[in-house]
Amino acid sequence: DARLLRAQAQLPHPLSFGVQAGSPACVSSSMPGALLGLLATVPATADAFLGETRSPRPCQVELVARALGPKMAPVQAYHTSILLDGVEFVFSGCGLAKTSSVQSHRIGKRNDQQTTAIDMGTHKVDVDEFYEKFAPYFRRGTYDALRKNCNTFTDCALYYLTGRRLEKKYTLAETIGRSAMPFANLIGVSGGSYEANPAANDFDVNLVIHELVTEKHVATIFGMTSCVPLGSAGLLPALTCW
Repeated sequence: DARLLRAQAQLPHPLSFGVQAGSPACVSSSMPGALLGLLATVPATADAFLGETRSPRPCQVELVARALGPKMAPVQAYHTSILLDGVEFVFSGCGLAKTSSVQSHRIGKRNDQQTTAIDMGTHKVDVDEFYEKFAPYFRRGTYDALRKNCNTFTDCALYYLTGRRLEKKYTLAETIGRSAMPFANLIGVSGGSYEANPAANDFDVNLVIHELVTEKHVATIFGMTSCVPLGSAGLLPALTCW
């Protein structure tokens, strides 16, 4: 139909990347190694590309941080999140949530705790697609105060959006806690009470960053914001778990 023809017209010529239609193994050995695995999965038809093509727009990216608990010199625990044009994205026990302003930093905040917003520049982002890409990695029930927390998400999101990792001072408390699990409570993480979450056992922040950024680069080559439509993200979780 007309929709299929439009989608086919947007597909790159298969030989332009050293790939023969219907033969995913035929990939040029001169291509960057990070692309080989993903290009091997490119479909020979337009079926997987049917759906709405999105266009990213310039967004102001901000890192928002708040100190948590008492500082145990030289360690301070932090809660962080990301703002995209004033819309907050944050990970908690509820999963990945989208809120207005810096709502997560107001919950349980003491008067002596200062919230800081750091401008990370303007970058092109499709905000809805950003949520859809990250939500599968940061699901409800997978939160772990030391191994997969708000700072883990912020680290991944910052690199995906700006190419910069989260400054190590924001994750120093967790780093020390992971190296001395029996003494994790001493650094004030999770209100002084830590219990490992088995659902976070297989999580690897560097692997997640690699997967997300590689997919983003492949999508850029094809001139689309996504290689395969991810569908509706559904209702966003309520902020009730901080």
